[in-house]
Amino acid sequence: MRAIAKHLILLLCLLSLGACESALLRDSPAPVADTPAPAARSTSDDPAEVLQAFMLAWNSEEFEAMYELIAGRSRELYPQRSFIDKYTVAHSVIRFAGVEHSLLGVAYQGTTAIVDYDIVIESPTFGTIADEQRVMRMVDEGGWKIAWSPTDIIKGMSSRARLTPIADFPQRANIYAQGGLPLAEQDAPVYSLWAIQEDMRSVDACLDTLALVTRQSILTLDLFPRRRDRRRHLRAASAATGG
Repeated sequence: MRAIAKHLILLLCLLSLGACESALLRDSPAPVADTPAPAARSTSDDPAEVLQAFMLAWNSEEFEAMYELIAGRSRELYPQRSFIDKYTVAHSVIRFAGVEHSLLGVAYQGTTAIVDYDIVIESPTFGTIADEQRVMRMVDEGGWKIAWSPTDIIKGMSSRARLTPIADFPQRANIYAQGGLPLAEQDAPVYSLWAIQEDMRSVDACLDTLALVTRQSILTLDLFPRRRDRRRHLRAASAATGG
């Protein structure tokens, strides 16, 4: 039986992608910051060093240190609280366990540096998440600072996008008994039985009947603790056999 493969799917709520976010950095009016921006400490004249420092802080989930490396215009658009919240939510969905990066190259355009790089995010739920051919824009503010936007979390992500985990269940192969009869078929229907406790004359008798019909242990059917103060549902599922 193949293992369940899980994929992380980025749902774009509106047609706002990384290009739109770049335009937002240039043209949007600045919102009122709800948290004073800390003083920036980086004066590096090497964009690769800024990227390295940002990734090291990200790997350790030191969000305040990451925020110190972003440019003034980005701070106006994304106050520190908003910045940290975006990473916190993304980490919760991804089940973030670490990140590594590979620098591909740096190109200079006047007071702007374009940094090309790849990252790999580790997750105990999704395994290795490769986010390749990323672009980080930096500006010279007496030292290179990151013109940050949500696309620096996941490539193509915008401020109006959200991450949603979706489970993908591959088809199961047939299971046969020793004599060749199918015990479970790949395209066989699956039935769900539901019972409402308040409608039962006897809970124990109902569970006994469900166990007999579904050929399941009664311990697997009594899924909920018995309480008199709320309505409960009992569920039993059984895959159809070839017989």
